[in-house]
Amino acid sequence: TAQVVSRRRLALLASLADALIDVEEPEDILIKAIGVLRDHPDDLADVDLIMSGVPRRAARSLPPAPSAFAHRDLVIDRGGARPVLWLRLAEGSPPRESPVLVAWPSLHVQLDDAYVRFAGLLGAAVTHAFHRAQARQAERQVAILERDMSEALQRSLLTPPVQPGHLQVAVRYQPMAEQATIGGDWYDSFLLPDGCLALVIGDVAGHDRHAAAAMAQIRNLLRGVAATMREPPALVLAGLDVTMRTLAVNTFATAVL
Repeated sequence: TAQVVSRRRLALLASLADALIDVEEPEDILIKAIGVLRDHPDDLADVDLIMSGVPRRAARSLPPAPSAFAHRDLVIDRGGARPVLWLRLAEGSPPRESPVLVAWPSLHVQLDDAYVRFAGLLGAAVTHAFHRAQARQAERQVAILERDMSEALQRSLLTPPVQPGHLQVAVRYQPMAEQATIGGDWYDSFLLPDGCLALVIGDVAGHDRHAAAAMAQIRNLLRGVAATMREPPALVLAGLDVTMRTLAVNTFATAVL
């Protein structure tokens, strides 16, 4: 009998891990975990999951005070008609903010050390899924923030072209792909000291914040070199190349001037 019970509980742990492995949002763990655990009535009569900011589906039992989790992650309430297990799922978080798994053991199950260890493993599996989902969520938030900052930098540099009295300069900037809207592409239009109009189309290798920052450097360097040298475009670009090496702007770029 012990072997049968052990295999059954191992199968439940495996099913729970498989169901949570691809969860991207911490809130989605509520649906996934509850669905798997409620499908195994031999060990769990019912389960519930309490998360901060997520409405509870049922309020059949009030959770213990946060102080109960001060030195442990598992609290067993034997005071009612049926024992209840409370498992805190996020180690290191303040007890008041941690999600809590509530488990009602099946009537025929003995609440012995083996069952308590089994419940602890269930909580550990859900905890691991929470940490993984939270890490992925944080990575996405950082990526969005970096993308917004890079786009703001790029847009601040892609200013409207200068409009001399005898010419009209128009610009159309269209990325080839939605994922490549940020990078090192730039255009420029400015007047030189002798009144000539300089037109530039350039591209720094890469499609991230580093490419956008390098583009800002090279764009401004080219403006300064062109205004200072007052030479034909070929010599200006050669001067830009020397300036980049001198100032250790270690990136690859192409440009038409």
